[in-house]
Amino acid sequence: MAIPHNINNLLRTDTNGDQTEDLTGGILPEVDGSNLTGVIGNTYISPVDPGPADDGFGNSLTFSGTLFQIGQGWFNYTTEKLFRCVSNAQGKARWNENLQSFGSNFVALSGSLDIPRGSVVKLDNSGSSGNLPLVEAAVDGDDAIVGVASVLVEPASEDVTFQVISVGIVKVLVTNAEANWTRGDAIYLSAAPGIATSTPTSRLIGYAAKNATTGTVLRDIFVGFGSGGGGGMGDLHTVMQNKKLIDADYSLDPDYNGVMAGPVTIDVGVTLDVPVGSRLVIL
Repeated sequence: MAIPHNINNLLRTDTNGDQTEDLTGGILPEVDGSNLTGVIGNTYISPVDPGPADDGFGNSLTFSGTLFQIGQGWFNYTTEKLFRCVSNAQGKARWNENLQSFGSNFVALSGSLDIPRGSVVKLDNSGSSGNLPLVEAAVDGDDAIVGVASVLVEPASEDVTFQVISVGIVKVLVTNAEANWTRGDAIYLSAAPGIATSTPTSRLIGYAAKNATTGTVLRDIFVGFGSGGGGGMGDLHTVMQNKKLIDADYSLDPDYNGVMAGPVTIDVGVTLDVPVGSRLVIL
């Protein structure tokens, strides 16, 4: 039985990344993609994750000569992860993993410390960049926690915009020595920047979504910090909360819709931007 599909271009490459065959002549890949490295529509298919070399200047080791564009997708069929290109800068391409979670864009300030993927982050008192709030790694006792970094952030020479996951199941960073987790365990913010732990501290951040064993440094937890910008966020709560007053400029991520419980007031001189194609519902 034929499988419906919308394949525009499908290429097979060898281990050097060179094209060896065009598979558009009615030949479908295996369901899991395991017989190819190629392109389906605007999404590149590969057994590896994209990296900084997968840029807009032809430096890719997987797809030699390809000039990647912002917004294009990449699917790793070995891990079932889907990525979107958010920067195609030469040798510094950034690909964000698409997560089934809710988050917002924040900025790490140029010259600040790297923020590893899975780090718990909080608002930075320095202010904002391009109308987006600045964030930094959080430690136990910090307020204004906004969520978990979805990607590795390296703001060495420029401000870096990235997504922070605030609601849903997300991977959080722990140490190699972290004890085993059982699904449902309460998870806290440790004294080490951005690091989560099951050892109780003053700051509850979520609950373990899966069992995990010692040595696993990225673990799945459920978080619920409240969403978006418009001021600081609090801790995890049984009842999801959002602020009544939006007192800082905020732009909804164009890839997302939003929902808030009303009434909500936008402070004088503050802008709440909802991009064309996105929707913000205030209940």
